Amino acid sequence: YYPLDEMAGPTVADASRHRRDAVITGNATFYLAGPDQASFLEGTTVNRSLQLVGGSLRTRVPELNGDLTISLWCFNGLGGETREIQGWLTSLDHPQATSPSGLHLGLKSTGPETGSLILQLGDHQHTGSATLHRWQWHHVALVREGDAWQLFVDGVLDASGTGAAGLGPGDLLVIGGRSDGMDGWEGRLDEVAIFPRSLDAATIARLAARQP
Repeated sequence: YYPLDEMAGPTVADASRHRRDAVITGNATFYLAGPDQASFLEGTTVNRSLQLVGGSLRTRVPELNGDLTISLWCFNGLGGETREIQGWLTSLDHPQATSPSGLHLGLKSTGPETGSLILQLGDHQHTGSATLHRWQWHHVALVREGDAWQLFVDGVLDASGTGAAGLGPGDLLVIGGRSDGMDGWEGRLDEVAIFPRSLDAATIARLAARQP
């Protein structure tokens, strides 16, 4: 679990008992304002986030070779059709490459689906229907259970399908980028949580609403 409230890098602390700290590669800006829902705040303390500017976070999580859930808050700072993918949010694949068994989640930048999630499973791509607007915070969750996958935006099911079994080789997890370094996330990230199990829709909705 990465709260992303650091004041400096390059290490980003894992606040869970697993202590799988991540390392920032590339450029980042620290301690910026995060989502401002009351549930994020403790008294007058401002919730903080991390802004990536061509950088990404990398860590090793060997537990993610089966069922998994990745939950995060994102704030897209890149507008227009500057490139096909506005930015990758997370990636499971071999280091410095993409492979037919890779799993990558990002945000589409061109065509009628601009601003929607894109899930790349090996050589196949799937697109969500919800729009993640620029300069707005959104909660995103990816769930894999066996061969099935689901995408959630702001606590609501956005897309689902099959073909996810066995994808995500090795134990490299990239946050805010893709394993080959292409099209890194240009914007803020906050409250990234990784679960080595599939969470149900009700639990995803509580995460999006910041409820216990």
